[in-house]
Amino acid sequence: MSVNTLLAGTVQLQPDLIRKSDDNVWTILRFSTLSSTNGFIHHHHHSLDDFTAVWALTQTKGRGRQRRVWRSIPNTDLTFSTIVPLLAQAPEYWPSVTLLVAVAVVEQLKELGFSPQIKWPNDIVINERKVAGILCESLMSNRNPRVIIGIGLNVNSPAESFTGLRSRATSLMVQGGSELALQDLLLNVLAQLHAGLKMWHQNRFKSIRHRVEEFLLRPEGRIQIRQSGQIVTGQMVGIDEFGYLMLKRSNGALERFTTGEMQLPKKQYR
Repeated sequence: MSVNTLLAGTVQLQPDLIRKSDDNVWTILRFSTLSSTNGFIHHHHHSLDDFTAVWALTQTKGRGRQRRVWRSIPNTDLTFSTIVPLLAQAPEYWPSVTLLVAVAVVEQLKELGFSPQIKWPNDIVINERKVAGILCESLMSNRNPRVIIGIGLNVNSPAESFTGLRSRATSLMVQGGSELALQDLLLNVLAQLHAGLKMWHQNRFKSIRHRVEEFLLRPEGRIQIRQSGQIVTGQMVGIDEFGYLMLKRSNGALERFTTGEMQLPKKQYR
């Protein structure tokens, strides 16, 4: 089904721009306003082709992991989602998609002169402050498993927009001192993402594991992982071949986590 047919009769959801990416891989739908880009793809995924990207200039009900609200300033930050195939990858590798996306974002920010790091499992930080978040949601199907990848990136938000959050959040403009073109950034991140997906589909997580380890934000000393209401304390060891976080307990036991909330000591990163 074409995009125009999909959206016929829903004037409030008509994109104001439909274009292909420069490499002709992605179909980009830009909307002036959506409640949630992930939510839009969830609602319409049966009619959307693989490698469709949905970009909202204004997102009114953006969300992150654990139903947290993702706040962004209209026409200032970058909020978009994509739908991509998981192909024949075994389900145990699916959690590593989030780290694949994180590497794509980090690679692009490094090209722009920033020094970003990946805070497991789904955040990008610069100078210890969050600049981007990732939300991946699988669409289960025996025939065609797919994943929705949502990315929220603080791009041109001024410092005053982080009142009360300055120790925890930032934007590329605050860190770099100048505004960035949202569409150019979107196209470049999508190009990095496609390159990463090709490697992931060919060689699973091992193709990018070394990049994750290189960019991983690591604390000195012990950390806490919150998962399902429980707190586990230990020393971060690294990322295993499936993309799981490895934590060494005080008794020497090694535990692996696919998700959770990592609490890091302040100003203890290396």
